[in-house]
Amino acid sequence: MLRFGGVVALDGASLAVRPGEVVGLIGPNGAGKTTLLNVMAGLLRPQGGQVLLDGADITRLGPAARARRGLVRSFQIARELGRLTVLENLLLAAPAQRGEAVWQALLRPRLVAAEERANAARALAILTRIGLRAKADDLAAGLSGGQKKLLELGRALMLRPRVVLLDEPAAGVAPPLVQELARLVRELAAEGIGFALVEHDMALVQQVCDRVQVLAEGRPLAAGSFAEVTADRRVVDAYLGGMAA
Repeated sequence: MLRFGGVVALDGASLAVRPGEVVGLIGPNGAGKTTLLNVMAGLLRPQGGQVLLDGADITRLGPAARARRGLVRSFQIARELGRLTVLENLLLAAPAQRGEAVWQALLRPRLVAAEERANAARALAILTRIGLRAKADDLAAGLSGGQKKLLELGRALMLRPRVVLLDEPAAGVAPPLVQELARLVRELAAEGIGFALVEHDMALVQQVCDRVQVLAEGRPLAAGSFAEVTADRRVVDAYLGGMAA
């Protein structure tokens, strides 16, 4: 349950993501989809209910603590650090870096240097995987919208995530990069990472999602396969009919 003053934003809404599963979250504008992701990521604290990760209650943990446990969120508008290079954006995401502690940097310089080399190698491998290796030394501000979405996914991978929350990854992205994102999501899911995907692009939802859940006015409306939910008259009336109009 989540209220903003007298407005009920979420009421009985829930989302379960299993390892290696891609779950789509769809619904009309204002349905509470992004709000639900924000609750799961720790950006909003609900007035009722729980957020569980592997059965542990993480409702009171902040976003950084949840990310360290493997629950990572991306945003509809990519939030790159534009004055840093693409590689540096990934290196900042590496968790628990010894060099962040002054005493470690002073007393264990070889250990810190070895860790930095390992992080750089991992970051370059991720950039290769997401198709941005050639951009490693370019400023992140110069990337296209789709490349910035790929960069966000790369930063999430630096955290070795267990669950990734994707908020409209196809928004403003050219079709070829949408297909690249779809391929990466399915590939990563096959390796055991769970994904929750908020998206209005029904072709992408159909392509990548194992299950789909529908929200309307902050409440669960339907759940099932893509074919099942898109054939549900309630979903057609509340969402799909409006899209076709």
